[in-house]
Amino acid sequence: MESEWWDKAAPLYTDRFTSLRNPFLQAFYYEEEATLRNVLESATRSEEEPPVYIEIGSGTGRTFRQLLQKIPDDDPPASALVGIDFSQEMMNQCAKNLATITDANTSSWQTPWTLVRGDARHLDHVLDQKNRTLLPGLTRLGERDKADEMLRSRSWVIGLISVLTNLSSKDCHDMLESVARTVLPSDFVFASSYAAEHFHEVAYDLYTNPEVEKISGSTVVVYDTANRVYASRHEQTGRMFKSHWLSKPELARLFSGAGLSSTHWVTLGKKPARVQELENALASISDTHDQRSKSIVKRAPFPRGVFILAKGRARSLHEKK
Repeated sequence: MESEWWDKAAPLYTDRFTSLRNPFLQAFYYEEEATLRNVLESATRSEEEPPVYIEIGSGTGRTFRQLLQKIPDDDPPASALVGIDFSQEMMNQCAKNLATITDANTSSWQTPWTLVRGDARHLDHVLDQKNRTLLPGLTRLGERDKADEMLRSRSWVIGLISVLTNLSSKDCHDMLESVARTVLPSDFVFASSYAAEHFHEVAYDLYTNPEVEKISGSTVVVYDTANRVYASRHEQTGRMFKSHWLSKPELARLFSGAGLSSTHWVTLGKKPARVQELENALASISDTHDQRSKSIVKRAPFPRGVFILAKGRARSLHEKK
């Protein structure tokens, strides 16, 4: 994993990805948010206190912003938000976005957040499982003391939000192994991915979208529908960007191979209201430009994502056998 591409993309990596020009992503993000909220609520019921939500590859804070903006005053979904990213520029952009929301938040409670620079393939260099806290000496942004206090006293939900899609098989394996070594048996691990069955229907339109090309500055070099792989090369640097849409069996094997327990799929009982609103809005448009958007949504119906949840290994590596 290289941080240079993400550092350069950070200033442009905004919510233009979720505009009507990219309706598949927008609908997927709405599904993802609703599913994550269900997971956090389940963890709260299990422990009677909201968990700490730790996101690997937190980027510019899309998920954190959703969680901070759309919650009742008396019902925080998480006791603290901890973002881990290996791109300093992504962290900087995320901090700016979250500070704006925090300053405008007039609710009776404030959710502490902190961002940490680190490589998720080596979480033991970031998180101290034994003491349930972040290791000292890390590059950090945001609040420290409150987030650290919550880390020590609450259960954890670790989220890999649309991360595994953009990693090599080895990096996926190493990251999940690292997560499994770090969490306790009572902690949750949640991952999301685009639904592999939609790859051949929408991936080419998705990745050749002008907004995406503006960020990536790349040209398509591989579009493999059989293996659900897209790859592009940056025109100036020659670096490759690769995306692999994982099938359910592939995701299950990754989780099983890491030794995570109680693995199961998380499904939404019904289509989220915001997804339905998006589909209704697209159905009523007649603009020629947005006909492409309407077509993408029709070709890839709900659900657009797959969501998997597990608990830590049945026996922590730090426990004596």
